[in-house]
Amino acid sequence: MMTSVARSEPRRAGSPPPPEPPEHGTAGAVIAPLLHATLGSDVPVRFEFWDGSAVGPVDGAGVVRVSSPDAIRRILWAPSQLGIARAYVAGDLDLDGDIFDMVVALRDATPADLKFGPDLLRAVASVARRLGLFGMPPAPPAEEARPRGWRHSLRRDARVIGHHYDVGNEFYRLVLGPSMTYSCAR
Repeated sequence: MMTSVARSEPRRAGSPPPPEPPEHGTAGAVIAPLLHATLGSDVPVRFEFWDGSAVGPVDGAGVVRVSSPDAIRRILWAPSQLGIARAYVAGDLDLDGDIFDMVVALRDATPADLKFGPDLLRAVASVARRLGLFGMPPAPPAEEARPRGWRHSLRRDARVIGHHYDVGNEFYRLVLGPSMTYSCAR
């Protein structure tokens, strides 16, 4: 499997024009060394960027579409599942393919001994600088809960639970069927 940096046509008709290119080359060219440092030379999924550039195989485990530099900013400000989830919910990042196959391929490609040390930190900072990503973090997506009050107080936790689970009977009817019965019984 060969990994390449290529330009591809934008996928969405009528989408706004992409931002200006990064300081030196395409987003894919700037990000490729960081992807290779963390995933090895054979990146298992294709990454397509807002400027039409891409890194990774056409026939890989799937495609990660990064439609805005804000996706990377969200991940840099919350470098965990939270940053990825925020980018996805905000529409800055999308996936094409089986998400489980993609996660397994990415996990298997990531070295077990990968350390977030000074070298990797310098590489991340270089990518952020070259793509113009420094600055305040993007606002969380509107869908994200913004609870107020003392953390893990009864009132605050009740509001958080309500935000996540009080989605209305139409949703539960869709998921549970007409009986609206949820059970773990056999």
